[in-house]
Amino acid sequence: MKPLQRMSAQLNGMNELYIAIITEELARCGFTMPQLIVLDKLKGGPKTIGEISQLVDLSYSTVSGIVDRLERNGLVIRNRDDQDRRIVRVSLADSLQSLEEKIPCMKEGYFENLFAGMTEEEMEKCSEILAMITTYLQKRWDMLQKGGKSSP
Repeated sequence: MKPLQRMSAQLNGMNELYIAIITEELARCGFTMPQLIVLDKLKGGPKTIGEISQLVDLSYSTVSGIVDRLERNGLVIRNRDDQDRRIVRVSLADSLQSLEEKIPCMKEGYFENLFAGMTEEEMEKCSEILAMITTYLQKRWDMLQKGGKSSP
């Protein structure tokens, strides 16, 4: 296998494994990945369903359903705007600390535990390589956003 093919396969495999680990840990706590993504966006403060929808790139109805389930589970609350009652903002029901206690991958120290056993040198090397890969991917993304040509 050529180096670029091997690199692509490794990146895909790493991404799939990372998502599988988080998905499994969330499922054991009764959460889904889309719920985690919505909760993460609410850490910055209250938002409307439309704002959340744009941030997570999901349809309004999908986000509304996710928020409904989170609200039933007591994790978020909906509040009407005092000045415009048509506007409903969604916010975290509990403190961020309380939420982090319920969801393993939101806890401080989660990533240290995930990569327990890695030496400082290995972490630094991985970080440098990931930064380099990100730089190349960002260049490609920027070009595509400017209407650049897609790869053959």
